[in-house]
Amino acid sequence: MSIELYLAFLARELNTTVDCIRPELAPADEVRNLLWPYVGKFQKIAADADYSRLVEDEADAVLEALEANPTEWAECSQFIGRVLLDRTVYALLLIETNRRAERDLVCPPVGMHEDKRAIAVALFWLHRCKLPDDWRNLGAG
Repeated sequence: MSIELYLAFLARELNTTVDCIRPELAPADEVRNLLWPYVGKFQKIAADADYSRLVEDEADAVLEALEANPTEWAECSQFIGRVLLDRTVYALLLIETNRRAERDLVCPPVGMHEDKRAIAVALFWLHRCKLPDDWRNLGAG
């Protein structure tokens, strides 16, 4: 997770400074719904690629480019797509855990356009996300 990139994006989109941004909370369902479409997007890119820690910094660079130019995603390899897909799925697991515990989560303001809110959520949850080695086995027997 990266609060810095998230706040910088919100400040620019809301035409204010980072110091003026106050965190807003929303039900986990709302956060999940904003992040969910990225699963399909990254599945198309990732194809059958395996996860590689060697491209984690490049995946972060794609997110940083998105923050700088939110109208388009940078082209990325299937390996970067795999990193972003796995980060998205992991984030959705964490969000679901919070939903079941009835915890609200940080969420962009409702007044923002939905596309921009989704980008903000992706920046918050995916940038600099470090996956545990065994994350795919969470909850297994």
